[in-house]
Amino acid sequence: MSVAVAKQLSPALKQCKVLARLDILQSSIFAMAFDLILKALQECQPLSQLKLSGLRNLDGVSFRQFSTNLTHLDLSSSTMRAQGATELCSSLRNNTRLTNLHLNSNHIGSDGATALAQVLKTCTELKKLDLSACAISDEGMTALAATLEEHYALEHLDLSQNTAGGAGMMQLIPSVGRRCMALSHLDIGGNILSGSTAVQTAACLETCSSLSCLGMPGCELGDEGAEQLAVVVGRCGALERTILRENNISPIGCGHLSAALKRCKRLTHLDLGGNSVGPTGATALGEVLRDCPALTRLDLMTNGIGDDGLQSLARSMKLGTSRALTALDLRCNRISSVGVDALAVVVPGAAVPLPLLRGFEVEQVHEGGRSGVRETLQIPLSARVGQ
Repeated sequence: MSVAVAKQLSPALKQCKVLARLDILQSSIFAMAFDLILKALQECQPLSQLKLSGLRNLDGVSFRQFSTNLTHLDLSSSTMRAQGATELCSSLRNNTRLTNLHLNSNHIGSDGATALAQVLKTCTELKKLDLSACAISDEGMTALAATLEEHYALEHLDLSQNTAGGAGMMQLIPSVGRRCMALSHLDIGGNILSGSTAVQTAACLETCSSLSCLGMPGCELGDEGAEQLAVVVGRCGALERTILRENNISPIGCGHLSAALKRCKRLTHLDLGGNSVGPTGATALGEVLRDCPALTRLDLMTNGIGDDGLQSLARSMKLGTSRALTALDLRCNRISSVGVDALAVVVPGAAVPLPLLRGFEVEQVHEGGRSGVRETLQIPLSARVGQ
């Protein structure tokens, strides 16, 4: 947006005396032009929701004139850096009403996170905080930990795709787990966790007993971390969504998780794609299929399940209480028509063609043995699997 366009828009905005929400998305807007718009909004005292996702050049822009009224602020993907985050925090320092803050996909780093931690001390009504993909390291996570433990209303916390290791996470997770009793959504996937730090981080989650969504993809949990995590999820009776993609989990770790997850009667989505659970792990997961009646989506892509594993899953689907399953991802699992036939017995023709997650590759089997030809089959699941 150019300065000329902003000058044309400003008079109309000045007439909006009761404007409560403004969205400007995916626009290249100059700082000077945006300043003109903000000045035009000075008389719109009810303005409480501001969404500027995908904008550029917002560093240096001041939100001070209406910052005390804001309850929702979204500046995601706005090329903000540490300096811009610090200036934003200066504008928000007197705000006590903020409930939703999205700064994801910026590059505020630990310096920006530290500045944010200071201003959030006054935003005690905060319910949702998204700082994913913000280049925050251990130092920034430690600063946030000291502040967020006082946010008893916090429900949604996304810190995924940052650069923190175990040191930062082991400071933050116990803090929010002990004090943020309303926390239901936690995503820390894609941080730099490995070996013992991943295991210790998983153990720290034992304080987060009210979780309904847990995201830990790409955290290198391994079997030891999966065992620690199993203790946690077994206590989360409200758990609905668990994302553990790409965590080096073998049949052993899958067994620990399955034993715990089968107690999560509200579970609707389980993602274990990109692990190595194999046929034995698939058999263990059959307990989840049998005992979780709300499960609608199961992601097992690239797990080496094979025909034996699929046959075990099919038997569990037939015998279990889970009649809600509508999405099953079995791509890249070396499944032949033998496995497909086993599933077809459970899903005969699928009278209601609901969308399947993706289908899966099937290696054709001929009289002379397996051929190298593969075709992708879409086998939709009916509204009531097994009926």
